[in-house]
Amino acid sequence: MKTLLSAKTLIAAIAAFVSVLTVQAGNAWLYDNSAKTLTEQVTDGSMPWVIGGVSASGTELSATATSSNFATLTTTGDSTELDFTTITNASGTAFTLVRLGAHILKQRSTLTKVTAPELGEASNYAFMACTALVDVVAPKLPKVGVQTFNGCTSLFFPSRWDVERQCTDLDSITTIGKENFRGTALSGRISFKGCTMASTASGLFQNCTITEIELKPEGEHDFGAYMCA
Repeated sequence: MKTLLSAKTLIAAIAAFVSVLTVQAGNAWLYDNSAKTLTEQVTDGSMPWVIGGVSASGTELSATATSSNFATLTTTGDSTELDFTTITNASGTAFTLVRLGAHILKQRSTLTKVTAPELGEASNYAFMACTALVDVVAPKLPKVGVQTFNGCTSLFFPSRWDVERQCTDLDSITTIGKENFRGTALSGRISFKGCTMASTASGLFQNCTITEIELKPEGEHDFGAYMCA
């Protein structure tokens, strides 16, 4: 019996194949404790990204600013993909990025992909209106703030497409704020078994073309207003 792959399955398979081929392609980052910055280490003369307001707890980094205008702490570089897999300081000590704070990458219209293997939190508006962003590879991500991905009109997480279950697997998320995926390119079947839906997460999938949502069976779900409207 022949099985026809859906367009989403095919795209996800191609993206996974390409990511294997280019696994070492992402630029490394340099953490400067004095300046509280992460600077992309480019080698081709292009403009590097610089992310400010970065603090360390041991070897774990949080891009958490104290300014009222957090977005100004990030300088947009030429790279369209950011890979936070390799982060060191000047002494060669390895660090991991565990938190992206509010507004840090907001409205970066050229950004297409972010890889952060150890990311544990993406705060309010962290990626809001990154209109070219297609994927955020953060398999351990449990906590997502308010409107974190709102307006990311190209975002459909190909790295989270489960071929066997034919769904986008968002099960790692256990805490989420309102209007988080509003206006993204999420569609079809979504698995969202990590947290109990609460009324505070209103408008979560508003303006998406989702046809089915898998929820964990235990607990009482409250979908809030405009859940998928």
